[in-house]
Amino acid sequence: MKLSHAAIRVRDLFRDSVMELKNTRSLAFAASVLALQVVLKMFVTINLTPNARISFHYITMALAGSMFGPFVAMMTGGFADLLAYFLGGATATGAYFPGFMITEMLVGLTYGYSLYKKNISFPRVVVTQLLINGILTLVLNTYWHYTLRGNAVLADIPLRAITNACQCAVYIVLMLPFIRRIREYLLALPRR
Repeated sequence: MKLSHAAIRVRDLFRDSVMELKNTRSLAFAASVLALQVVLKMFVTINLTPNARISFHYITMALAGSMFGPFVAMMTGGFADLLAYFLGGATATGAYFPGFMITEMLVGLTYGYSLYKKNISFPRVVVTQLLINGILTLVLNTYWHYTLRGNAVLADIPLRAITNACQCAVYIVLMLPFIRRIREYLLALPRR
């Protein structure tokens, strides 16, 4: 069975992303990004309601996706969610629910697929962030909250939509220069 060009490209992106973990420097930097992501998720989160919060950990996820690809970004998203919950912090409310880890992994996958080995342009960042905030964070996380808390979540949808729109704008403004500069610096370093 022959694979389409798009399927081959996705397979190659995943293969290259997995190969990033064989480089010691990449592995160490990915671990540092994971640690920073956990710290941001635990301590730099503003809880507006139980169902709406503002967090800045997605910026580190975007960095992981742009530097190491979809597989590594997906894994850092999942591990960051687990570690932040089990270490406590601002997001640890109630029993652990794996649905939010799925969302974090899908966010990492989206960043990795959209930004890895690609030009970090304003339109690319906007489209990527709209997909993440519009579909994954707003729709999927609202569904997870609905699964956990029932119809009471429906009252929070307007606030969640406003929160996601604000986060999307802030992420776009912060992400573009941050990721470009860090990525340029790291790519200039010699690889061993």
